Amino acid sequence: MITNERILAEIKARKQKTLEIIEATELPEELKPVLEQFHGQNVDELVSLMAKELLPNFSFEEYGEVQYMGFEWYYDGRSFPEALGYFGESCEPAPDASHLPVGSDTHEAREDFEVGSELSGVLCGDCGYIDVNLVYGPLYNVLCEEGDNHVELEGDEAPDLLENLYTLRLYEIVHLAMQKLEASENMVKKNMKTPFYLFLNNHDWSPFLVYAMG
Repeated sequence: MITNERILAEIKARKQKTLEIIEATELPEELKPVLEQFHGQNVDELVSLMAKELLPNFSFEEYGEVQYMGFEWYYDGRSFPEALGYFGESCEPAPDASHLPVGSDTHEAREDFEVGSELSGVLCGDCGYIDVNLVYGPLYNVLCEEGDNHVELEGDEAPDLLENLYTLRLYEIVHLAMQKLEASENMVKKNMKTPFYLFLNNHDWSPFLVYAMG
């Protein structure tokens, strides 16, 4: 089995490694405000907003028993991403990270959190939505072509590092929002198997386990 303490430790360790790499990197002037805005984000406020985003997605009555849900977004550099939901009936074997060092020796959000599970029995592949731009906004306003502060940056690793950093912040915010929802009386848990797992990922990345319930 895996605990939420272990999941959160993984996210925080990768985020810290990313910050250390960024601090050792000479950021282009155009990206320095993006890092400043990251440090200035109000985590408690973002958690509350994300909890409201997540809550309407947990309605599975017409689909039978559900064991996992995920949100996946696609970013093409032109438009702000939209994270669409999917869910299914089986996540086997049970996630286990006991064989991994905390941080998994990587800072990359795109790399799998190797918990050994296979997601199967997809019941809905396009159900639900969360606004990942609540967290990503400062970054995509600069990187995205439709962003208010868009700048062209060619051949620089800094945008990738910042995207990694903001993604790990997103994982953290969703984790804490799920913690808040589970402790409340607002979440309807009908048709949710125990345990229940939540994953997040960019379209081209491996699903990352961000929360386990039950």
